[in-house]
Amino acid sequence: QNARQLAADARATANKAKGAKTLTTQADVAATLIANAVDIPGHPAIARRTASVIDPDSDLGDRPVVVGCGSLAPREITAALAAGRTAAQRMHRDGLIIAASLHLRGQSCQINPSFQLSEKMVEYA
Repeated sequence: QNARQLAADARATANKAKGAKTLTTQADVAATLIANAVDIPGHPAIARRTASVIDPDSDLGDRPVVVGCGSLAPREITAALAAGRTAAQRMHRDGLIIAASLHLRGQSCQINPSFQLSEKMVEYA
């Protein structure tokens, strides 16, 4: 799934979550979509399950979500983080998120790393 589709999914899911659901739910959906973008499609060490099988009330519906990750080479970790960064940058550019911090097997990257959480925002984190 490319970053443009992930951003569209995030907008659609966040819009579905608005109203009856909380800001926390919307943030959780964005975090899940970004986390799932930290990926190496088809890699045998990455286990997925359908979100609705894990939680029938999931806003993610029938999207596959990562439920486990085995050993990865350093270059695979870098590639997976780059894919996640692309999705997070698109969501940031589209106004869907303020910042993101992605971590995988001891490596990390941030989107808008200078952003500081306020006391109020910590309630939703």
